Amino acid sequence: MPQFDLANANLSSSGLAAIKTRVGFVPYVYDTGYPLNGQYLDNDPVPSNSNNFAQSVGGRVPFDPDFHAGVRGNLVVGYGHTHLNGGGQYRGSEALYYDFYSIDTPFEINSVDYNFPIQKGDSIATSDDGGHYLDSTNTEQTLGVRIKYTGDDSSNSNMRFSESLASTLLSADLVGYISKVKSVFENYEDSFPYDNTLAQQHFDMMVGLCFMIGKEPFADSLFVHWYKQVDGTAVTSSSDLSDYNDAGYSLMFFGVYINWY
Repeated sequence: MPQFDLANANLSSSGLAAIKTRVGFVPYVYDTGYPLNGQYLDNDPVPSNSNNFAQSVGGRVPFDPDFHAGVRGNLVVGYGHTHLNGGGQYRGSEALYYDFYSIDTPFEINSVDYNFPIQKGDSIATSDDGGHYLDSTNTEQTLGVRIKYTGDDSSNSNMRFSESLASTLLSADLVGYISKVKSVFENYEDSFPYDNTLAQQHFDMMVGLCFMIGKEPFADSLFVHWYKQVDGTAVTSSSDLSDYNDAGYSLMFFGVYINWY
């Protein structure tokens, strides 16, 4: 079996799908620290006879600096996009909210400028008129949340956010993480299995892990240390994967649950 071509490796379509499933699509800017332990501490309004979780996307509700008591975690939109992807903003910053929804300054996705105009208010939530984003089938969805998109997609300056645009943004974000994994394992190509299918799955997993925990935490991790100790030339089938046990056991120190493939 040939050595894995790390220099020319890329994330596979199944690897991208796994990241999207693991991270999840949220169609508005939200706070990773909210709700806190399942509690919506700021009492976000919802339609009568409903609750915040039922009106959320995966438990997440839109962040609004005029309503919520600050950023408790980090602001994120789409499939895990955050200014921290580029190392530009500190945790607790409200910058992504203003950058994403700004009418005056467009938000760039893969070198294309967009504006996502919104309206917000308690009545939008209680009347079940929030959201108005486009899902993976390009169907408009509404929710009982405080923010709604008002664009009609007639131009890039009058858009609703969509799963399609979130996917494009994710692919653009992942370029840097793919490069990071390559650089971390430069000169350690022989640590990958000498089976291209298995090696590709490992590479996909690494990109996803790097994306979820950050570039430097990934590079400095015990997982990477132990993975580099493996002689991949001896791994030619799935029955040989026990050679990676030490690397696998070290995943627990990331504090994240990895369920890949």
